[in-house]
Amino acid sequence: MGAVIALSLWAKRLSRRPGAPPYLARVWLVLAAFWALELAGFVGTIATLVHEFHAVESVAPEKKAKTLADGISRAMDFTVMGAGFMFLALAVTTVLLVRWHRRLPPASSATPA
Repeated sequence: MGAVIALSLWAKRLSRRPGAPPYLARVWLVLAAFWALELAGFVGTIATLVHEFHAVESVAPEKKAKTLADGISRAMDFTVMGAGFMFLALAVTTVLLVRWHRRLPPASSATPA
């Protein structure tokens, strides 16, 4: 969450420079969408874990360990999905912002309008 806020603020700051692409100020929307996907992965993980712990109660004792392990594995799939989307979004956004930052003229040479 902190990285999303930091990159969003940086994008907003870069968008004020002359020559910045107009959509740069709206980078936070893309990051927020990916953050929502990460949140969905987290909620999916919790929901799956709760379901699997309840499911283990009704399983024969000799199958409890395998059932619980399979359930935890399914729950971690949601975690990987959510974290994967977020890391991808942060990496792509960071690379694009750095590239734009290098192309824009320095803020000190900008003349006030």
